[in-house]
Amino acid sequence: MRRTRQVTPRFTLTLSLLCTVALAACTATPASTPSTTLHIEDGAAQPILEYTDPRADGYRNAESDIWRFSVYVESDYDTDGDGKRDLVRAFVQVPRAAAEGTCQAPAIFEASPYNAGQMSRDAGFRYEEPPLTDADLQVQPEPRVATRSMSTTDLALDEEITNTSLWSYQLDEYGETLPSLFDKFDYFLVRGFAVVQASGLGTSGSEGIECCGTTMERDAFAAVVEWLHGDRVAFTGLDGSTTIDASWCSGHVGMTGISWCGTLAWEVATTGVEGLDTIVPVAGIADWYDWRNQQGLCVDDMANYNALTVLTDTCSSRLHTDAQRADNPELLDRYQRYRTYLQDEQTRLAGDYGDFWQARDYYTDHGDLKASALIVEGLNDENVRTKHADLIRSALVDAGCEAKVLFHQNGHVIPADEANHTDIMIGDHTYLEWLNLWFCHYLAGVDNEVGAMASFTVQSNVDGTFYATESFDEREASLTIKPSEPGETTLVSEGSQLSRAELKGSQEIDLAGKSVARWTLPIGEDVTIAGKIVVHLRMRTDALGEGDIGVSATLVDASDQEFRAFGAAGTPEEEVVEDHGGTSTDYDLVRWVQDATRRKVITSASLDLRNPEAGYEPASATTRPEPIEEKTSYDYTLWLDPTYYTVCAGHRLELYVTPSSANAFTASKEEREGLIFTLERYGLSEEGLIDAGHDYGFTIENDQSYAEIPVAGQMRPLKTDG
Repeated sequence: MRRTRQVTPRFTLTLSLLCTVALAACTATPASTPSTTLHIEDGAAQPILEYTDPRADGYRNAESDIWRFSVYVESDYDTDGDGKRDLVRAFVQVPRAAAEGTCQAPAIFEASPYNAGQMSRDAGFRYEEPPLTDADLQVQPEPRVATRSMSTTDLALDEEITNTSLWSYQLDEYGETLPSLFDKFDYFLVRGFAVVQASGLGTSGSEGIECCGTTMERDAFAAVVEWLHGDRVAFTGLDGSTTIDASWCSGHVGMTGISWCGTLAWEVATTGVEGLDTIVPVAGIADWYDWRNQQGLCVDDMANYNALTVLTDTCSSRLHTDAQRADNPELLDRYQRYRTYLQDEQTRLAGDYGDFWQARDYYTDHGDLKASALIVEGLNDENVRTKHADLIRSALVDAGCEAKVLFHQNGHVIPADEANHTDIMIGDHTYLEWLNLWFCHYLAGVDNEVGAMASFTVQSNVDGTFYATESFDEREASLTIKPSEPGETTLVSEGSQLSRAELKGSQEIDLAGKSVARWTLPIGEDVTIAGKIVVHLRMRTDALGEGDIGVSATLVDASDQEFRAFGAAGTPEEEVVEDHGGTSTDYDLVRWVQDATRRKVITSASLDLRNPEAGYEPASATTRPEPIEEKTSYDYTLWLDPTYYTVCAGHRLELYVTPSSANAFTASKEEREGLIFTLERYGLSEEGLIDAGHDYGFTIENDQSYAEIPVAGQMRPLKTDG
């Protein structure tokens, strides 16, 4: 690991200088309009505040240039059934000058159910009867009526109401200090942005029950945006007696976060809520169906149709400890009845799209989009696939919103690692610097280089540099890969199968005795794939059986000579190239390291032969009205996840078509036991699960099967100073 020390200027301006900057800005604005907290140079916000650690012994807001406090925002629903609208706690960090009314701050808002604590052991929740449905959680009582109000200054300096126990407490059962991730935006705090984080319904410190993916959860976070914009009530405590406004906020809000948190930024954007000007979803989910299902097939690695139940359990931190459960028996019963509904619905649909998924599909029903978006996605992300970035972008573009995509060569990560305080270079700027420019542009109206960004900024898999391009999914420029043999190919699920580990390995694959079709295309000159690989298969099955009939296609870059690739052996390691001390406001600069390999999985997808109509659109994977017939051929279109990938001259593309069991989507017997009562309710046996030994086969008609691979047009390197 190479380290070179680079000395960079650090700004630690105190509150007095912030006020000076703010007052100077006031000369250019009407007297009635508070100035912004931001000090802009070269289009970006500069450090103007001295960072203070809110977990330090003896921390007090009175002695800090950044004030911290919690508020409780009223949602529209009573999901916990106590007769009152649920309150959601929001943790606020705001420049003192804004809190005191000298100026106003734009707000960066993260909706993160994880931040209030997540399970680090088996949740221990049960399934209770009768199930409680989404509709049962949608009761809307009258709003609370407060008796008084409090100013931000009074709240922040009231050490009885606002104290460190609200942002630094222990859960001994889990060994966590909570909130767990509230310091991840310190880079922006010292630059004059306010930061707001809320964990949402059913989490520790809030009311309600966790209801992942629902409009109730989405709308509770939208309520926080409304509060920041001045359109919603918040309170100083859970008793709902005292209101608190957000007059310190400029009314301009940007949301960001990774995975579920990035998903929530996207979901809130679909409401069209006023004040949400931009979102930066990182590995965000466009629709919950496609997170663990593909074209009629459940591809969850637990194979139990229960992914959303696992998520709700993980973040139901209001009920994590034994004491919390003992003190809230009615709440515990209510949640356990709701999670029964979650599992029932996922099991009933068994990989198909239906009403349950439609209610959690924010791509198909994307509402009144207004916000711009910088969509960030790892090209090697095996958790939230690149399809979701494509769907989010498509919805935004269709709505006339500005949408840019940043593809990087890592997996399910934020390019700037807030835990280890590292960042990467993307052209002339680091990832955080790009976010700085982005938020300044969309939250403060700063004219900077964000306005000239290409539709796609992509990291090369060959050398790690970034390039800009408008080329994506151009069907007129494509490669075609076909079966090499005429006639038919029959594949069966039983017996020895080709594993995904073998596809990722460097050794030559021995296909002897394995049920797999391999199509090969030699590459004579460098070519960059850009978009969705479409595999057309004409197939039939001779025995329908009882369960899914899964088929998978995996595209691989292969070479007889060793080459280097990102993610070939798992999550790329980091190499430090500039050591800045690794502080929360001055990150080390790193680059990701490539692995040596002879083959690299580029992209893949799966489908269920029972759903010939299932396509790229999630809603197309509904249950077929009439079952397919045995010994009858159907045309299938298998959509591999979109990608940018350069295949070098002398390599070859290999497309592997296999039964889906080859991808090792298998559950243990212990994992299946929890589903037995649910399966019995629907008249299903354990063999109804895709992993339970159901043998099947299918035949591919080779002369009518092929794959289309879109090729990129013009690409230009991002400007760099070397």
